[in-house]
Amino acid sequence: MWLTIGIGIIFVYYFHELEKRIKRLEEESESGWTLSVNALDAVTKYKKFGEVTGIKSAKEGKAFKDWSKTDRSKWVDHYAKDIVGKLIVKLTYLASEKAYFITQDDGNPHIIHRDSNSTSTLLYSSTVIEDKNKIIDFVIHERLSKGAWTLVLSFQYRDEEILEKSEFTVLCQFPYSKEDKELEQLGFKISRIWGDDIYKDSFGDIRGIHTTVRYEKNGVTLTTR
Repeated sequence: MWLTIGIGIIFVYYFHELEKRIKRLEEESESGWTLSVNALDAVTKYKKFGEVTGIKSAKEGKAFKDWSKTDRSKWVDHYAKDIVGKLIVKLTYLASEKAYFITQDDGNPHIIHRDSNSTSTLLYSSTVIEDKNKIIDFVIHERLSKGAWTLVLSFQYRDEEILEKSEFTVLCQFPYSKEDKELEQLGFKISRIWGDDIYKDSFGDIRGIHTTVRYEKNGVTLTTR
């Protein structure tokens, strides 16, 4: 009897350890990556941003290059310094941990683990501007969509004077494991800088210049190497 119980305990322990090992291998089979996100152009033509700030060109949905001189000056004098850093975010996916290391110009770095009990995880949220109870947040989620993990970048507008007044505007959905052809079909403009060239550094060592790939859609630029 005791022998049977002992064998059972050993089997349970062995199975548990094997299950952990398999899970670990599955996690490590994913590739880690780093992606820089820049939503600055997106906010400058976001109509709600124009309404909150009174910047006419933004309210009309114009790209920053088409703004009037007056609106450009207002942006520089009153908003740019506080806003720019909130719209530039660097995401590094740590495959073995199923987690994101997130850094930004405006704020401390932090780690967010993928929610294993959900198909959606909030990775980043920052209040871009708040004026007289009108609030605009820049938000990044990771969602499991059509079998692929996808980054969803959005603006959320809230008017706290009106109960439950909220508008969610999706800027783009980026399924980062997809091939370029599929991403182009989703409306992304793709460009490459440099290439797999080599050069000699100051110490005489040969170094490689990796390709930088840029994906653009709706004023959002995502850059990876």
